[in-house]
Amino acid sequence: MSSVYDLCILIPAFNEGNLPVNFSKEILFEFHQEFPDTNVAIVIIDDGSAKENIPILSDVESVEFSNITILGTHQNLGKDSALYYGLCRAPEANYYCAIDGDGEQPASLLIQQWKLIHERGSRLVLANREKPTTSESLLKNIMRKSVRVVSSRLFSVEIDGLTDCIMFEKKIRKVAVRCWNKNKLFRFIPWRIFLATFLKPDDSVKFQASRADKEGGSRFSSWRLVRLGLRCLLLNPNALSKIVYGGLGFCVVASLLPIGFVIVDWLAGTLYPGYMTITALLSMILWSTLGILSLSLSRLIVDVRNLQTELED
Repeated sequence: MSSVYDLCILIPAFNEGNLPVNFSKEILFEFHQEFPDTNVAIVIIDDGSAKENIPILSDVESVEFSNITILGTHQNLGKDSALYYGLCRAPEANYYCAIDGDGEQPASLLIQQWKLIHERGSRLVLANREKPTTSESLLKNIMRKSVRVVSSRLFSVEIDGLTDCIMFEKKIRKVAVRCWNKNKLFRFIPWRIFLATFLKPDDSVKFQASRADKEGGSRFSSWRLVRLGLRCLLLNPNALSKIVYGGLGFCVVASLLPIGFVIVDWLAGTLYPGYMTITALLSMILWSTLGILSLSLSRLIVDVRNLQTELED
């Protein structure tokens, strides 16, 4: 086995049985056909599957496919935590790839991404679903597509496809591993979306799902798209700055309006006792809220800027 691979593929699996193992064999076969000189390692991360659904390599397969490793967690951590677990324990490689082991993405998808890396020297290549397989009504599909487009435009990131398959250079892996425990943003936002938000993808490839999702619908629900979009918004320092300024403007207007009414009533001689006190308390509450919001967002902006600088170095 080589100490440094050209590509290391991470496959998280939860109750998938031996499907990830079979998928790994397909991937190795595809690379052997298209890029026979590429040294590929595959790490399957069993994310706390039930005993009967744990992926297993037989003794013969362990010898034949020595570049396939199966890691296991004691409990279900979730996809992003499982991938981080795999990243920390993966062998050294020039590029890394995270892809689901449920068989929805074809093995040939990785070949397309690897070709782009070879041809253009890309740092980050995504795979976006061309036509998500779905059995839902036309109205729901239209609504979901609308939410997807608005989320992508509003939050300045192409959300759809970020959690399907992503291939990235080794420096990005090092930053992800280093930042996971150091910054809580990596826990709050899927790190693949985090990286793709900062490092605009150099390229992307289109694909159609090999089979329908287990739930019979498309990968992202409208609500999940909105949640991911809002999380991506928190990664945009410019957007956060606008929120602070917008809150400042709102509080100024909201506090000046009651004062204006007080002045008008005073000039008209109809000012009621206690009105000024209520107005002062309302203004104090508004400005206190702004202060708390500005402090929290300012800290978040500093964290985001620091991570952005680290990724761009």
